[in-house]
Amino acid sequence: QLEQKNESLRQRSTQLEQKNESLRQRSTQLEQKNESLRQRSTQLEQKNESLRQRNAQFEQKLDSIYNSASWKLTKPLRKIKMILGGFKK
Repeated sequence: QLEQKNESLRQRSTQLEQKNESLRQRSTQLEQKNESLRQRSTQLEQKNESLRQRNAQFEQKLDSIYNSASWKLTKPLRKIKMILGGFKK
């Protein structure tokens, strides 16, 4: 009976070792996936910053257009066009 218990414990120990190895492998996979996601996050943050800078440049260009003399001088023409455009229906 003692021999049976020893055998049972050896089998259980083997099972636990296999499970432990499986968990180690899964942990490695998850660490790799986590690193991959960190890298992707960094890339997206850089892209986001680039897009913010580009947006700021466009806003500056738009502001310079709105503040230009030609934009201010053509304001009455744009108003007339808007009024006439409303009567085209």
